[in-house]
Amino acid sequence: MIKNNDLRQLVEFLRNLETYDSEKIVLKGRIPSKKNSKSLGVKKGEDGKLNPFIKSSPQHQKWVELQTTYLLQKYKHLIKKSFKNIAFIWVRFGFGDLRGTDLTNKAESVMDLLCHKDIKIIDDDNYFVMDKVFLEGQYIGEDNFIADIYIYYQKDNQVLHKPERISKKESKEEFENPGRNKNGPRFENYSLD
Repeated sequence: MIKNNDLRQLVEFLRNLETYDSEKIVLKGRIPSKKNSKSLGVKKGEDGKLNPFIKSSPQHQKWVELQTTYLLQKYKHLIKKSFKNIAFIWVRFGFGDLRGTDLTNKAESVMDLLCHKDIKIIDDDNYFVMDKVFLEGQYIGEDNFIADIYIYYQKDNQVLHKPERISKKESKEEFENPGRNKNGPRFENYSLD
């Protein structure tokens, strides 16, 4: 059940949309799910032992290469921008078939691409950099696949999220005694029930 306070926060957030600048990026073609296209690889370590590791499938690696080239050409003004002040990201997926598709898997591929070392449109996809991601999917037909990515960020380049990093010990204490750390409750306005 959504509580009134949660609704108030959402309404306030939406009212402030005009205070943000935005950029739109369009990716065309089917986006492979990174999570569902991994394989096992083996490489030799410094000690001479063989070490297993998980790698993306050749299909996903090829997609990253193609999209990296495309972004470097079409969105030069955003390359290495390394946004750190993101209010939210909204990704609208258009699907060209009626297969059941997991939006979060597709979003993971998109976010990792935007953080790719050669692109760095977004500094990182952790919640310190962006704590709101909205996903939307719809059937658009005719074997047409597209992702419209809207990045909303603070106009004055002010850092929006500056959470403090805490030690593992503090994190364990916080987990065992929620809201009782030395700085007061960490999630004053949040309710997880």
